[in-house]
Amino acid sequence: MGNAGHFPEQGSLPGRDPVDARIKAVATVSAFDLGGMFRDGVDGKQSPDVLHGMLDASAAARTGEVRDGEAPARC
Repeated sequence: MGNAGHFPEQGSLPGRDPVDARIKAVATVSAFDLGGMFRDGVDGKQSPDVLHGMLDASAAARTGEVRDGEAPARC
């Protein structure tokens, strides 16, 4: 016996005893908009300038790596 469902708060099976021996597998799905988080911030109020700054820094790092042949130091 298996069960699949969308239970983002715990990844559990509501209404099922957690020690039910018949259950052999559990699959859960948790949706998360990573692109939206980067664009808008966790609270949805991030200034677009923050994303533009990250993109500019990333472009500069790639350009420097190609020009200098070395990857930039990571924080």
